[in-house]
Amino acid sequence: MTFNRRHVKVRAKGVMTMTRRSILSFAISILLFCLTLSPAGASRQAGEQHSGNNSPASPRPVLALEDPAQVEAFFDGLMAGQLEAYHIAGAAVAVVRDGKVLLAKGYGLADAERRTPVSAETTLFRMASISKLFTWTAVMQLVEQGRLDLKRDVNYYLDTFRIPDTFPQPITLEHLMTHTAGFEDLVMGIGARRAEDVLSLEKYLRERRPKRIRPPGLVTAYSNYGTALAGYIVQRVSGRPFEEYVEENILKPLGMDHSTFRQPPPGPLAAEASSGHIVRDGLFLPQSFEFVNGLAPAGALSSTASDMARFMIAHLELGAYGQARILRPETARRMQERLFTNDPRLSGNAHGFWERQANGLRLIGHGGDTWLFHSQLILIPEEKTGLLVAYNTQTAASPARDELVQAFLNKFYPVPADIPPLPQPSERPSLRRYAGWYGLSRNSYSTLEKIMGLALAIRVSVTRRGTLLTRFPAGFGGRQWVEVEPGVFRRADGRDTLVFRTDSRGRVAYAFLDSLPLMAGVKLRGFQAPLFQGALAVFCLGLFLLTFSWPLGWLRRKICRIQAQEKPAPWPARSAAVLFSALDLGFAACLAVAAFSPEEFLLGLPLPLRIGLWLALASIPLVVLSAFFAIAAWRRRYWTICGRVSYSLVTMAGILYLIFLAFWHFMGIPG
Repeated sequence: MTFNRRHVKVRAKGVMTMTRRSILSFAISILLFCLTLSPAGASRQAGEQHSGNNSPASPRPVLALEDPAQVEAFFDGLMAGQLEAYHIAGAAVAVVRDGKVLLAKGYGLADAERRTPVSAETTLFRMASISKLFTWTAVMQLVEQGRLDLKRDVNYYLDTFRIPDTFPQPITLEHLMTHTAGFEDLVMGIGARRAEDVLSLEKYLRERRPKRIRPPGLVTAYSNYGTALAGYIVQRVSGRPFEEYVEENILKPLGMDHSTFRQPPPGPLAAEASSGHIVRDGLFLPQSFEFVNGLAPAGALSSTASDMARFMIAHLELGAYGQARILRPETARRMQERLFTNDPRLSGNAHGFWERQANGLRLIGHGGDTWLFHSQLILIPEEKTGLLVAYNTQTAASPARDELVQAFLNKFYPVPADIPPLPQPSERPSLRRYAGWYGLSRNSYSTLEKIMGLALAIRVSVTRRGTLLTRFPAGFGGRQWVEVEPGVFRRADGRDTLVFRTDSRGRVAYAFLDSLPLMAGVKLRGFQAPLFQGALAVFCLGLFLLTFSWPLGWLRRKICRIQAQEKPAPWPARSAAVLFSALDLGFAACLAVAAFSPEEFLLGLPLPLRIGLWLALASIPLVVLSAFFAIAAWRRRYWTICGRVSYSLVTMAGILYLIFLAFWHFMGIPG
């Protein structure tokens, strides 16, 4: 996304600066964003906003929800605080109940430079992954017509490309719908700067197919590619471009006249689209339109709060909106039923909707994030209630979204705050099998994006109290868990559940959070652990730095008592070591520079990292040459023993660093 020079002053308190954009924030931002992602606000919702009461009993709402004026007053106060506290330019909210719109209202600015206010009726927001609900609605329309079978191999519906038979089990539409197809997740290149750079749906799916990592149906691993593939199947079976099919069969019947999957919005809709904003140095900076590259069914929808209210009503009213109908009642009811869960004791997937338990209610919904927009759609089928919120600013709008949903539930569906008592802590030896590092199932495994999983791995350790402690590797705060039955743990404050699964050999292999059904924790073994990988990188880079440190070189000569009569090595020996050390340090510097602009990864391989990859490749022959001279040094007694040892250590570091780079897929030729 290119940055425009348009700007407007805002209050500067707590504004994000470049110094806070660490490598960890880069990885987390990419994971949450992925230009079309983040269902149900998964990041912060994972334990932070989860309700303490998971009872299936559904509390009736207080009378305030029956009064539109009280609903509006509640959101007026809440949104005023959020726009100020989270530095958000504009937002829109819609609340529906019993087939009626209780509230559809805009807050703040759609364009901070032009001072254009947000309108619930006409201001289009990027809905990101909420788009997926329209794709699954389209799939279910064709299922009820008998034109699609959720249990049939998806290759049956494809023509110009096929999904490889990596595993004996075929991938079905059910696997795509529940994000259990087993695809790895790819991020780079899912965005585009200009409309002419956007690949067609078919071309993207054919040329950028992720690898199959796991057998289908094993665990959830959120996949944009999987949903886009389902959208392409809709296109193939219906014989119409995906965008046209959705327009004719969902948007028009519901009267969603200010909604489109086309990029950018066509005709007069373009002038009504909200700008996305970043906050920098106390300024709102409106940005250009964000293009989703080739994955339109997974995240290209632009819509208004009022239009989204119609979509929510249609699903809550079992397929009907007024006189229009987009699904038969039995099909709409089926979409709300659970289809998959990583464990029966946890939340899971309905047919396209994600489940969540909160305040004694079963919620279904979906969230969405682009780099600049954040949104959340929640349905409460038992109460025929729906909530939609969308923000147009990149700053802290993602936690604001989760805060708003929980505040809404606490206000209109309050439950007692009592937490069930916890059992006594377990014996520590019995818990050690769960300790270790867990990577996320949603990750790349065959590309250089794999390294993002290193920053997002979760560490599980055993405390002296006989509880488990989960913690991110960079101080994101810990959570303690008490075992309530074998392999099942409840958070110490009662607000979440953690379940472990073993493999066929009885070893702990997976960890699942009730508040994070969209992916699993995959236990890492030995050398895969972040601490090992981090220590290896620090060891190698430290030795590389020593080759340029004249004080340490002087100290080495003093300690080693280098004599003038020592036998010198040929001049290329030291030159090779110095050069590959410089190249490998250059690669590390390029990676660090690229990490300061994480949004650039969404557009493809950033230039600094592209340069770094060439530096890494150039170091290979120099490391090989240094290895030759290291062997020769011992055979022909070049330098002193201390000199030979230090040269061999640097050469060994060069070899280990090449192995490190190869493991993280940094050794390929830049594309």
